[in-house]
Amino acid sequence: MSRLFHIPIILVLIITLLVSANSYAAQRVVIIANIGGEPVSLSRSQVRDLFMSGITRVDEVEVALFPVGMPPGHMARSIFNASVVGLPESRIQSYWAQMKFSGRLKPPLEVENVSQMIELISTSKGAVGYVPEGTKLPTEVQIIHAP
Repeated sequence: MSRLFHIPIILVLIITLLVSANSYAAQRVVIIANIGGEPVSLSRSQVRDLFMSGITRVDEVEVALFPVGMPPGHMARSIFNASVVGLPESRIQSYWAQMKFSGRLKPPLEVENVSQMIELISTSKGAVGYVPEGTKLPTEVQIIHAP
């Protein structure tokens, strides 16, 4: 009798896990920038290099670029790390600890939320960041990559 009682509970747990995993996987971020001029599209590797390698120039853009990220634990950051950087948060944190310790690179500037991201990007020429897909953007901000 007790085994029959556990089957519905196990099924509910499995369904909940599947729905949660699918909703997380279905969420996407877009890479946004304030670069003025004509619309530009950057590749995944260009965006990754901008955020992880300290590059500030790409051929497609005339202004110097600088990356802006969300804090660790933010859903948009987790999605960005998985879809663009291709590394888990722990590896990224380790990488930046090494870069800061050696004095080679500084991690991207961080903002606390999507509103702050949009505000900073819209008021700072050359700023590049990411927001959840479907976020309303001001006219001076354009999508430069959609993974």
